[in-house]
Amino acid sequence: MQEAIAKSVNATRRSRMAVPFRAFFSRALDVALPTLCPACREPVGGNGLWDEAGVVAMTAGIDRVLHHLGMIPGPVPAAPQERPRMVTMWVPAAGADGLWYPAAEIGQTVTAGDVLGEIRDVFGVVRETVHSQQDGFILYRLSSLAVNKGEALLGVGTPLRDAEL
Repeated sequence: MQEAIAKSVNATRRSRMAVPFRAFFSRALDVALPTLCPACREPVGGNGLWDEAGVVAMTAGIDRVLHHLGMIPGPVPAAPQERPRMVTMWVPAAGADGLWYPAAEIGQTVTAGDVLGEIRDVFGVVRETVHSQQDGFILYRLSSLAVNKGEALLGVGTPLRDAEL
């Protein structure tokens, strides 16, 4: 029962914060569920790298959320007017241990069947070629060279159509 209530409260808080933050909110980050605290993830940069514009956007989003919740006084920076992109995500897992050589950059558009990268052994022999199973764009990718079988290699996001929202 507590988990059902927590999920409901968390979903309500998440949806209220989505408007002022103008961000992606992830159910995967609901790590605070037992305490009824919402969790959000503001994607800035990629692979642990960010630029000044991303930091400014993230900070402004946090200020809008805190103001919306009555935790800080206004005024706060206005939210961007464009709708945030909502996506589904497909995450291929490594089918073999080896060295990961990605063929797609973060933000790059891909189509079903495109080569996303290869896993090679230490001698350069290809152990697996990873192809995209869907159209979309690269949200993130594994930044380390070494990969273990079963590890996530990258995320391919496919925008949701308005009818799916």
